Order: sequence, then C-alpha cells, then structure tokens
Amino acid sequence: MGAEQNLPRWQPLSKQFYQLRTLTRELENLHQTKTALNNQLHALSHAQFESKSTQKRLLAMIKLLDKQIESIQQEVRHQLVEADSELKRKPEHITQIKGVGLMSAITVIAETCGPMTRSVRSTWIRSH
Repeated sequence: MGAEQNLPRWQPLSKQFYQLRTLTRELENLHQTKTALNNQLHALSHAQFESKSTQKRLLAMIKLLDKQIESIQQEVRHQLVEADSELKRKPEHITQIKGVGLMSAITVIAETCGPMTRSVRSTWIRSH
C-alpha cells in the first residue's frame, strides 16, 4: 500500500476565533472598499468636468466607512480584552516586528491560530 499519513483529528474553530476572524475579514473588506472609493474620488477630481454631487456622495460613503471601520476595531479590541490570557499575549509578540500594528497582528492570529498544529501553521504561514 501507499504511504499512510497520521493526520491530526479535525477540530472546529472556537467561537472566539471564529468571531475574531469574521471581524478581521469584514475590516479588510471595508478597507478595500474605502480604497476603491478614494481612487474614484481622486479620478473624479482630475476629470475633464467637475461633478460636485458625485464627489459629495463619495465623501459621504467614505465617512460612513470610516465610522464602520472604527466600530469594528473597537469590537476587536473589546474581544481581545475579554479573551483568555494566551490570546491576549499573542499580539504582543507579533507587534514587536517593526511596521506590524495591532490590527495586522490580530488578523494574522485570527487566520492562523485556530486549531491547527504548530507544524501545519508554520507551513501555512511560509506559503502565504
């Protein structure tokens, strides 16, 4: 027979990790949308003809996205405060890397620190 693998038993994400991952993914989507709107606003400001009403609507949408982004960031921080001591400690290690902020660290944790084993997690991180 072929090579046999002794794979670890699959375990679902905990509720805490699932919520954290959902929030960080939502945050990423909002950032992408905000960037697209800013690009549209920039292009519009350099267009041949002005469209004040469109600029006004784009600015209103960007303002709304800023409020939503802040709300999600507060919710993530709140979840981190209520988290167990191991989860609270993880961002501290990652944010020691120059240029990595709290939200980036939390996103890395949410995407990689579920029930994966250490070897699977390190392999996944290296591939991304």
